[in-house]
Amino acid sequence: MLVLVVSFEHGLVWVLLGLLAAAALAELSLYAERASGESLSLGLFWEALTGTRVGMTWLARLGFSLLVVLNVTFAAREGKRAYWLLATVLATVPLLTLSQLSHAAAEGRFLPFFADWLHATAASVWMGGLLGFSALLLGPVRKMSAEARTELLRRAVPRFSTMATLSVLVLLITGVYASLLHVPSFSAFIGTPYGRALSMKLGVVVIMLFTGAINLIDQGREESFNIMVRFELVLAFGVFVTTGFLTSLPPP
Repeated sequence: MLVLVVSFEHGLVWVLLGLLAAAALAELSLYAERASGESLSLGLFWEALTGTRVGMTWLARLGFSLLVVLNVTFAAREGKRAYWLLATVLATVPLLTLSQLSHAAAEGRFLPFFADWLHATAASVWMGGLLGFSALLLGPVRKMSAEARTELLRRAVPRFSTMATLSVLVLLITGVYASLLHVPSFSAFIGTPYGRALSMKLGVVVIMLFTGAINLIDQGREESFNIMVRFELVLAFGVFVTTGFLTSLPPP
């Protein structure tokens, strides 16, 4: 069963890489049209991909992500913990490209950039874990016996909750820092599009925290865990949507 789980996760990372490539295609197409004011063409797309900072950042992101997926493939084949650790470390590198196009990068200082990268890394650990749980619940775990599923969740949920708690602490610290950096006053927080988008994001995160607390209290009881994890995943999607609004809006 462990081999089945690893194979499933191995296939999932290739699917996610494909989705990332599709996102690059969509975003660069829109960026090329918006920046040039022209209709999209192959030449215009190629110019945006190879001749702009946004395009070069996307190339770096896809390249590093491919390296991560290849490393995961090798780790799944060899089954050694050191290779999985290396894959985990490498997975934080593509997140640097997110920070390169963020408001923090515009500050021109190391600390805002580093805090933004830490924020993205913590969010990836938390929400990536939710995605992994959901995928397993819909895949290999369903083929286990009821006793095996219960034991797996009983052992896995507290471990993930510990990692999720650390991630949330990092998110809170870096999020407060970014808020103080980009939203200088309470009136800006409630009276600007950026501030309202930030408040929506914080509200969704608070709901996610309560949902995670319920899972921890239940100790992974299957009846509620399946529903709550999927609900958390929907909320995580909401966080990504509001984050997208934040990156497209100028700070007050």
